[in-house]
Amino acid sequence: MTGNEISQKIQSLFENDTKAIIWEQQKRAIQGMMDFDYVCRRECPSVSASTYPFTGDHKQKFYFGQNELLVPAYKSMEKAFRSHPDASVMITFASMRSVFDTVVEALQFSHQIKVIAIIAEGVPENQTRKLIKIAREKGVVIIGPATVAGIKPGTVAGIKPGFLVLLNNILAHNTDGVFEGIAIGGDRYPGSTFTDNILRFQDDPRVKMLVLLGELGGEEKYKIAEALESKRITKPLIAWCIGTCADHIISDVQFGHAGASANFWIGVCGLVSERVNMFQWILKSKLPSGGQLEQMKQVVASLWRCRKWRPTCVDAASGWWLLIPMEQFGAIHSAEW
Repeated sequence: MTGNEISQKIQSLFENDTKAIIWEQQKRAIQGMMDFDYVCRRECPSVSASTYPFTGDHKQKFYFGQNELLVPAYKSMEKAFRSHPDASVMITFASMRSVFDTVVEALQFSHQIKVIAIIAEGVPENQTRKLIKIAREKGVVIIGPATVAGIKPGTVAGIKPGFLVLLNNILAHNTDGVFEGIAIGGDRYPGSTFTDNILRFQDDPRVKMLVLLGELGGEEKYKIAEALESKRITKPLIAWCIGTCADHIISDVQFGHAGASANFWIGVCGLVSERVNMFQWILKSKLPSGGQLEQMKQVVASLWRCRKWRPTCVDAASGWWLLIPMEQFGAIHSAEW
């Protein structure tokens, strides 16, 4: 596959009709995705099926609002993709020991799949690099390993709650909404990098502003700075680099992700901040705190107001979203019952 074909294929990872297949029996994750779909008024759920080699073919019951749905579960991954040709995303919960073989098998369906999300943390680095090489040759985007979430309102939701959700809430409350959020993953070699995703958003006319949350470690922030300097990135960019305390640590300390190490001088947050600060807005903090979150809100709101962009989303005050029905257990123990 040529570079132009790959670029065209991955420009938009998720759309309103995107559907996914889940590897492993993750009922809570699937139900959470369906709840997000329902709240966002998707016409149909984003999960088509699940697959797991250690179980037989069967169906699992889930809820889409008040409607019960039976989602098929397959023993064979091949049968799952053959039975659901509209599924273009696979989310795998395979462990760090088995995820390599699982993703290699999934990449055989590269004519159909365009995104694979790897949840497992600590995948052997040599295996991760092999997967990245194969995926790029086939034009498939890997999110992760060690990713916690990906979200795009009205299309598909990620798996785990966490800081990504908090950041999206800050953006949504101070702009006209979030277009898409991706957690690239915490392992040393992410399948898709900051640069890959930022450039994808740069080329999408629906995106007006870019927000990047990073930690110390790695050279990706420098690549973003170079892209800003060369005018490859022209949209406003707000970057929050966490970890300035590393400047004062002389021992080898492991931080929140595999690429973050206090003795890796080129990735120290202070140096990154000095390099990037000349181009756009950047927030520096030792650790996330209430004060830093409030500063983030102010910067986002200020940029949004001064640009005077025309809103492209429905105002949340209009109540366009749907409410998820109360679970039976909660209803029974509720005073309203």
